[in-house]
Amino acid sequence: MCAVIALIAFGLMKLALKISSAVTKKKILSYSRPSEGAASAYLCACFGEGNVLSGVWLPCLDRLERKMYAEVGDIIVLPSGIYIVNIRTLMGRIDCDDDYLWHQSVRLRSGQTKEEDFESPVFQNEKFRKSLEILLKKEHLQAYPITCVTIFTSEKTVFSSKRENVFTLTEGADFISSRKTSKPIPRKERMTIIRAIRKNSPKASEARAFNRKNRVG
Repeated sequence: MCAVIALIAFGLMKLALKISSAVTKKKILSYSRPSEGAASAYLCACFGEGNVLSGVWLPCLDRLERKMYAEVGDIIVLPSGIYIVNIRTLMGRIDCDDDYLWHQSVRLRSGQTKEEDFESPVFQNEKFRKSLEILLKKEHLQAYPITCVTIFTSEKTVFSSKRENVFTLTEGADFISSRKTSKPIPRKERMTIIRAIRKNSPKASEARAFNRKNRVG
């Protein structure tokens, strides 16, 4: 009898979590341009809060080969692999033909057009991938596949050309969900990876203080 009650309770709990996740996702997608935090919450609703690390800072090297900390964004650890998610809140038209420098063009409510250059998130992601690979190697963990994804939170963002693994929010989540592998990462190993990333990722205030003190970044 107790086993039956426990099974029913577990089923109701899973149903409640599923409904809660669906409500969260629907609410976030109702925003015209979700914030980075809202986008992270959307990913948590899609993949489970325990599998998503938000606001991760990792040690890396600047252009002069000096140690610094960079804000990676979100890291998702799933059976299919490890995903670095670079979340951007820019909207409008994104010219992304160049490998290093991209350009945003967006019409403001005032009628004026805002033009701005920014570093290619695809280029940034490659630096983040190397940092994470070094971190996992330092922790004596197996070299599991790392996939870098760039997500623009506005569903109305328009890209000048198709770049690999660059999506809007829902497209990015669908892409990660669709990934399959013949050798899934065991749950125990996934938990070890998550603990290793948390251990090596300082708080944002500490990372910024380190960068200021050493005049890097």
